Amino acid sequence: LGALGIDRADLARTEPMVLRDMERVCALCHDKRQCDRDLAAGTSAEHYEGYCLNATTINALARQPGQ
Repeated sequence: LGALGIDRADLARTEPMVLRDMERVCALCHDKRQCDRDLAAGTSAEHYEGYCLNATTINALARQPGQ
């Protein structure tokens, strides 16, 4: 989340159930290697939408004021 400009602590405080659901989706993900590579390379923001099952939620959170 940090790589995409979303403050995890703030999300945990304001939307704890959303964060919990995102963690569950992430834990079941089949694209962890791609995600890890993108995180290590600093390219997550450019690529996550192509494989991340949380992309819709991340995009909605990014559009919220204060994010």
